[in-house]
Amino acid sequence: MGEKTYSMGGSFTMGRPKAQPDTAAECLRVGAAHHRAGRLGEAESLYRKALELEPASPDALHMLGVLALQANRPAVAADIIRKAILIKGDDGDYHLNLGIALGGLGKPDEALSCFETAARLAPGNPQAHYNLGLALAQTGRFGESVDRFRRVLKKDPKNPMVHMNLGLSLMQAGDRDKCLMHLRRAVDLAPGHLLPLTNYAQALFEMDDAAAAQPLFETALRAAPDHLPALLGLARCRMGKTGDGAQDDWIHGIWAAKDLVTKAVRLAPRDFDAITEYGRVMEQLGLFSEAEQAFRAARDLAPGDERGPLNLGTFFLRQGRIPEALEVLEATARDHGWTDKNRIKVAMALSNSGRFDKARDIAAALSSDDRHRMLRLAFTLMDKKAEVHEAELAFAESRLDDDSLPANERATLFCTLADYYDKRKVSGKAFDLIMRGHALRRQAEPYDPAAEVAFVERCEAYFTAERLRTASPDAVLDDQRPVFIVGMPRSGTTLVEQIIASHPRCHGAGEMVDMAIFRATTRALSGFANPFPDCLDDLDPAVIRGFGERYLTHASQGRPDAARITDKMPHNFLNLGLIARVFPKARVIHCRRDPMDTCLSILFQNFASAHGYANDLHTLGQAYNNYRRLMAHWRRVLPLPMLEVDYEEMVADQERRSRDLIDFLGLDWDDACLQFHKTDRAVQTASLWQVRQPIYTSSVERWRRYETELAPLKAILDTAEA
Repeated sequence: MGEKTYSMGGSFTMGRPKAQPDTAAECLRVGAAHHRAGRLGEAESLYRKALELEPASPDALHMLGVLALQANRPAVAADIIRKAILIKGDDGDYHLNLGIALGGLGKPDEALSCFETAARLAPGNPQAHYNLGLALAQTGRFGESVDRFRRVLKKDPKNPMVHMNLGLSLMQAGDRDKCLMHLRRAVDLAPGHLLPLTNYAQALFEMDDAAAAQPLFETALRAAPDHLPALLGLARCRMGKTGDGAQDDWIHGIWAAKDLVTKAVRLAPRDFDAITEYGRVMEQLGLFSEAEQAFRAARDLAPGDERGPLNLGTFFLRQGRIPEALEVLEATARDHGWTDKNRIKVAMALSNSGRFDKARDIAAALSSDDRHRMLRLAFTLMDKKAEVHEAELAFAESRLDDDSLPANERATLFCTLADYYDKRKVSGKAFDLIMRGHALRRQAEPYDPAAEVAFVERCEAYFTAERLRTASPDAVLDDQRPVFIVGMPRSGTTLVEQIIASHPRCHGAGEMVDMAIFRATTRALSGFANPFPDCLDDLDPAVIRGFGERYLTHASQGRPDAARITDKMPHNFLNLGLIARVFPKARVIHCRRDPMDTCLSILFQNFASAHGYANDLHTLGQAYNNYRRLMAHWRRVLPLPMLEVDYEEMVADQERRSRDLIDFLGLDWDDACLQFHKTDRAVQTASLWQVRQPIYTSSVERWRRYETELAPLKAILDTAEA
């Protein structure tokens, strides 16, 4: 929002000032002339003289208060203007400027009350309505702020700040088209003013148009290289979404974002937004300790702002540190009140710890608008034992063709309903819904099979048995704790980790993104000369070793005494060559499952992102074949011990295969491993409901219910096998 505007007030007539004004009225008139000319010292002397001549002069007190405001002394201003109001309480300008002072003191509710009084006393004063609009927006009453700004525009239609703040309020009120119209108008009216430009750019970014926002932030930085909002806005654009390491644009973007946020923090070391963005970039780079430190610092900088603890709690949630996430998020609710945003985060944390009924109860109190109604249904469906009301299902289905919903929300809705009908064996309807959901996602999540084939070919050429045996001793870590559980998603990796994590000497770290991020950044760390994995030849061994040490610190968090630490990120099958370079004494568990059951389960899973291959039967089959090809290569060359576990064997004979797992890890057997579904640990995975249940066999050959629909997929998989 833009800055508040002062009102000089008064009915002083302008003219040539006398040399020595000798009445209070004349002192005020001449003082006002000096004031408007910027001669603030002379103005203050005359206002004080007026007060000496007339000790109860409300105008003299008020003008001294305005001077204190302009000197950034809001506490002094508030005290002086309150004295003026005690003498003359019906002047709208007095209340207006008192509101500005109170706003500067961090008292938004009191400021809002003053602005409302000012607008009532001076309905024709646009400054009163403008400042009231700002205060209403600050307190979240965006519909009312829109009305106030529109009222100001009727009197001042070419004021860029009014257009800008009207646009920002419209965005929060949900009218995005008119929002952009007014923000664009603000930029046109003030082409050299950076605030409208950066707000317009930020609005475009928040509307998922980073391509349009980025050049605007770049324009702002060319005009002012140290402009903080533009630095942070450009960093957000460059950061984009977390890549999988195969996309050079992400590698360049995240590195550029790192430079931008580092500069921002150097320029403004106590700025909340700068430190928060720094934390986000550090998290994407896999520097989790630095990220946590930044999120904590931002929270401590603004103890009255709920965004700080919400960001910290959400970071813990992403890291799988559920007890810490709940502690922070529930404290935020106690300190700032329950908000929809906080309720959603708490419900997510409870779901990840298996407390589906409590998550559903928390979500039940979400707002009654359509979006939150859909979220309530999603949390209800997450608890497979919960009763789902027909009215809620009918409402959800009525929104499937609603183009006003963002594509990602509609896709999630399709997937949620597909899962519901699949569980009830309404197979035809379930398959139609899931494919319609994937059709919506294909445009937002493109997948390039040729790029994946090229990646596999580079790994086959670079990671030879000889090269893996002769890695630089300066780069590796002599640590036997890491255990990497790999395979395609939905192949049983979560089940295997849960069994191992039930052992008292083991710690399940969950799906860690560290290896994927490190692989993605190796090219940048080596100077961008070669793609991965060839860039490893250019990488300083100390960088590899440093990553390994950070990885172990992150993976063992909360369990430094664990003899084995599991990382169950399925797609680490892409990173096994890199893993062997960092941890030559690690163990690998490869989870396998019937290819058709695996692909069907992937198809029906509502993945958040980074699974673009799953949005089409053909690309899904190609991705599975790429996985099989790469795993065949690792079997030939990888020096790490590898145990292959078939899902079908695990569910048929749990104890025997569980004992094989523990024996492979070099540990003594513990019967707790047979009670894996009772293990109290957070699970951040698509299988979070299944691992709370005893082993069941109903997922074996599930694909046959969809045999006709899956014929194109089966043809691709059979061709590779032949």
